[in-house]
Amino acid sequence: MKKIQVLALTTGMIVSPFGQADHLLFPFVVSNPDSVVTLISITNMASTYGYLRYRYFYKSAANSDECQEYEFIRSTYPGDIVTFDVSGTLGDGSPLNNDPDSYEGRFSLPSMTRAVRGYLLVNHYDKDTKTASKEGANTLMGQATVMEIQSGSAWGYQAFNDTKADEKPDFSKSGGVISTDQSVPFTFQPSASNQWTTKFFVTPVGSDMTGASSQYSSHLKFTIHNQNSANMASDITCTGAIDFADVMSASTLQNVEDTGGWGTLTLDKAAGYAPAIIFKLDYTYSEDILQSGSANNGILLGN
Repeated sequence: MKKIQVLALTTGMIVSPFGQADHLLFPFVVSNPDSVVTLISITNMASTYGYLRYRYFYKSAANSDECQEYEFIRSTYPGDIVTFDVSGTLGDGSPLNNDPDSYEGRFSLPSMTRAVRGYLLVNHYDKDTKTASKEGANTLMGQATVMEIQSGSAWGYQAFNDTKADEKPDFSKSGGVISTDQSVPFTFQPSASNQWTTKFFVTPVGSDMTGASSQYSSHLKFTIHNQNSANMASDITCTGAIDFADVMSASTLQNVEDTGGWGTLTLDKAAGYAPAIIFKLDYTYSEDILQSGSANNGILLGN
């Protein structure tokens, strides 16, 4: 797309051209054709022409399922920004915003009619050596916007960046990641009469997220303040979403559905379980709250 100028000295950012390869992680991408789209924007602040490697890991809605992989290579340019829709609903997967550049292909997931969710890895790539090229730390930046295009709801986030990796990026110690045996507080709104829905979007992370055979799982345990909320738990493999009401017992839900409340989320430290990136989403379509449309708020827990 339009080329951007990077003024490293005025921002205090020092970009080293040696020794390190940038890897971006978009921990949540959602595709539900004609309903939910995910816009991805990637900025290349490196000084050389080259390629970026895109690796999707995606699955259906079942939280226990493993992901399948979809990979491709696309051109990139110094100072370039490219924006595309993961679902292919907008622009058929081609670059958006009247992008004049040629990238040698589409950027979306394979065409499908079912709803899927997943994560996306992006890194500089050397076609000759088939390895991650070392363009330097902080040479890639990414942002995502998840939109429900029928109601107008949207929430967004900044991509996670592992600036020290070569071939196998490690996001397990990134800022905003919740470690195993760590507890984080959260709030939730009243759910009675379809007022609010609270969901947790969860992507387990580890030292190598580049292969479908090495997917991670997390075990989440929830407690609600002043409630007998035992056995509120859920397992997520690869990536997934948890409707908070689904993990509550009928009696617990009845106690809090008119008031909302607060609680804590803890990741199990037992062997085999991984840390995770977790967003809490609160949304509503209630006409008792809104005159029209919808409201949607996404918060990174553990940040």
